[in-house]
Amino acid sequence: MINGINRGFETFTVNGDIGADKLTGILLKWLESNNKRKFFVWAHYFDTHSPYSPPKPYDTLYIADSFNNHDKNLPIDSKDNTRTSRNVIPYNVAENGITNVDYYISQYDGEIRFIDEQISLLLYKLKQLGLSRNTVVIITADHGESLGEHDIYFQHGGIPYDNILLVPLIFKCDNLIPKSIKIEQQVSSVDIFPTILDILKIKYRSDIRGKSFLDLMQGKAKSHTNRAFSNSQSPMYSMRTKKWKLIFLDNSREYYLFDLENDKAELNNIKDARKEEFNIFSKELNEWIEKNRSMVYFPEGKSFLDKEVLEKLKSLGYLQWG
Repeated sequence: MINGINRGFETFTVNGDIGADKLTGILLKWLESNNKRKFFVWAHYFDTHSPYSPPKPYDTLYIADSFNNHDKNLPIDSKDNTRTSRNVIPYNVAENGITNVDYYISQYDGEIRFIDEQISLLLYKLKQLGLSRNTVVIITADHGESLGEHDIYFQHGGIPYDNILLVPLIFKCDNLIPKSIKIEQQVSSVDIFPTILDILKIKYRSDIRGKSFLDLMQGKAKSHTNRAFSNSQSPMYSMRTKKWKLIFLDNSREYYLFDLENDKAELNNIKDARKEEFNIFSKELNEWIEKNRSMVYFPEGKSFLDKEVLEKLKSLGYLQWG
């Protein structure tokens, strides 16, 4: 277990190797026993991590569907390769020598459907216990997955393109948050914490990371912070606005600038053609990196993770270096 992740929890259970249905069963039982007091629950469903192995009938729901019909086959990567590779099926994803891309996408989609239905059981239980009106439910993810973008398949490491960075974010609380409101403005995962504090009317320091977007959800504001920063392994960084995206690869000292309004797939690096924008954004990104370097970067050879945890993270696709 990663040191410190259990800090502050009265009960902490590590269940990274069990299916969503078993995790949901644990949560339902816990809610039955603790619904008379205030609580905070964090549940992390791992099923969409490789290898994709949805239970029946989810394993066949999306095979040969019309949405994914690439009819593309790729070689299976070497077991010893720990780096992000293009145009291969990762070894830890491969199943019975299958090389068809659509098959693995169908299994990934089946995992998502399986988790969706498990979450619905949690929501129903909250309603059944009379808690849905005063319980804040937040559904999000820590990353996306590459399903062929930039010729990268079934991995979530490597360059932080939007298919990795853009994740779902849903807030639900019948008594505190308006229903069916879609926020078009860009927000960040670091904004979730101050938003929760605002919902619960808990005061916090002005220098807290992130910015609450409760006013956006309640229709009291129309704008939010214009910049979203991210850091990834190796290390890699990005800064994103609604129109522009700048990526910096620290090891190779490479920059990529994309015009997201005209290049949503992030295929055309225009840093040389748009030097004014590049100079502005690279200055901002480098300032952010220096300010946050101690938080996002481990000096070479140093880590607070033991060997067992590092191997587990590699198997889940979080680490792609040897």
